Amino acid sequence: KVSCERCALRAASLHGAEIHASTFDNALAAKADFTAARIIDSSLRGAKLSMASFRQADVRGTSFAGADYTGANFQAATNTASAGFAGAVGAPRNLIVPIG
Repeated sequence: KVSCERCALRAASLHGAEIHASTFDNALAAKADFTAARIIDSSLRGAKLSMASFRQADVRGTSFAGADYTGANFQAATNTASAGFAGAVGAPRNLIVPIG
């Protein structure tokens, strides 16, 4: 469990990380690499995630509310239906969230 509000993660590599019940609210994480990470029941509310990679990441129960994820890549990310994207801005790539 990590609490890192407003921390600087620009271009950081969290490739394959196990992130559980953690808070990265308002983090500056543009171009961060979360590829194949397990981000479970965590929060990235209001984070700056432009061009970040979430390829093959498991984002179960994680909140991206109010985040800016312009150009972020969610290719083959799993459990996106249980993640929260309310109020998020930008145009992420390959994000599939079932509706209904």
